[in-house]
Amino acid sequence: MAKKMEVQVWSDIACPFCYIGRAHFKQALADFDHKDDVEVHYNSFELDPTASGEPETMADHMSKEKGMSKEKVDEFLSTITELAKEAGLKMDTSKIKVVNTLKAHRLLHFAETKGKESELMDKLFEAYFADGLNVDDNAVLTDLAMSVGLNQDEVKSVLDSDKFKNDVRADEAAAQQVGINGVPFYVFNKKYAVSGAQPVKVFKSALDKAWDSFKPIEMVGGDDDQSKGANCEGGSCSVDPNANNQK
Repeated sequence: MAKKMEVQVWSDIACPFCYIGRAHFKQALADFDHKDDVEVHYNSFELDPTASGEPETMADHMSKEKGMSKEKVDEFLSTITELAKEAGLKMDTSKIKVVNTLKAHRLLHFAETKGKESELMDKLFEAYFADGLNVDDNAVLTDLAMSVGLNQDEVKSVLDSDKFKNDVRADEAAAQQVGINGVPFYVFNKKYAVSGAQPVKVFKSALDKAWDSFKPIEMVGGDDDQSKGANCEGGSCSVDPNANNQK
């Protein structure tokens, strides 16, 4: 059977446009006729790997790290708040605590092994942008992980170690190879790319174009084992007992 069409997504929990872009992409995917044949892979990208674990407000962080004036900072925060609202998302920029996101990324990789990555990502984004929680704090991360059904002891084991750090670094190395300098960044079927929090219609167009170049092979004659006919697989051959009766 044909494999599913892949969509690779690079993002960071601390990126407001990743939060907004994710909402747009999810809406486009929900409306896509072949959504059940699409497999989405989320990849880590730290916007500021040097960020400390000491929380600071987003306004202070932007003023200090970007050298932006208070007026420019206020304008930016107002813009992303409005964009989030239009996307149906909660955002309170006055609560945001800017911290290092490596632990969150490692935890997402663990969640992926349990099939819970997408659910945890939603929780992390909302915790960061809407609830003003510290996503570098082990207790906060544990609560969020448990809320999507992850085991407390396993989560603690991950957070108290460097587990999945190599996976994060591998994602970031892959981003460099592709030439990704900013997030969010989407790659559809290894052929089409979308950069930034584009409108829903752009993601819909990318899905359509990628699907046209993918188009999995359709089986003719039925989808059960008795419809395969004579074939060889796994080092052995078999004959359909009904082969001579088929017309």
